[in-house]
Amino acid sequence: MPFLDANGVPPAHIKLEQLRNDDGQLSAYFDVLEAFQYRDDVLATTVVVPAHGEPTDLASVPWLLWWLIASYGRHTGAAIVHDTLVVDRMTRAERVRSDTIFFHALEESGNNWFRHRLMWAAVSWGLTMRKSAPALFVLFFVHLVAFWGAVVWTVLGGGHRQAALLVAVGLFAAGLGWSFVPTAARELARWLWYVAAAGVGLLAAPLAVIVVSVGVVYLIDVGAACVQAATGGGWEMPSRPAPLRKPS
Repeated sequence: MPFLDANGVPPAHIKLEQLRNDDGQLSAYFDVLEAFQYRDDVLATTVVVPAHGEPTDLASVPWLLWWLIASYGRHTGAAIVHDTLVVDRMTRAERVRSDTIFFHALEESGNNWFRHRLMWAAVSWGLTMRKSAPALFVLFFVHLVAFWGAVVWTVLGGGHRQAALLVAVGLFAAGLGWSFVPTAARELARWLWYVAAAGVGLLAAPLAVIVVSVGVVYLIDVGAACVQAATGGGWEMPSRPAPLRKPS
């Protein structure tokens, strides 16, 4: 296994300490207590994660997706390696290489074939493409929306379903064009659009249910707080849903 501790043996676990904010509350960031390294045999490179280096937020997963991909787990080592590699003012080539190492580290961490590709695609599109090629980032998003719009029209639309189906098939085939995107390694780029499209299709309905449910619960809490205030119990603002976490 290419994850090794300071003694050159696979670590039983990565030792972390959760940091606190200035107000004493626990933050979303952690300190690595013991150094470890990841050896990427494909790229013939080694990444050393130092002890007490830059804090890490582990996997930068929005709270809406914690049911699918937790912020920590088998992928923690890979996420910390990626946090170590990603710094300010990186070139596109450096970002692509970092994402590729991240993917290889994910593959080494356990057998989660689709989720690993989904995590890599999210980083490759949502971070590397967004920062180094914003026009491609927007085009990629438009391509996804147009494809699923055509699919929904084919299934639920009124007329011209056959035309919508042809559009959907054409847009699906056009996903091959992203195999040549310069913001992902060539051997991985062929997965990028198709994994993203599959992710949108699989997650759209559950996310819609979660957003509506969280909104309804929050409104109920606000209503209860208003009633409490009106009856002399004092005003207490309900806890709001956790904010979306930004990818590092």
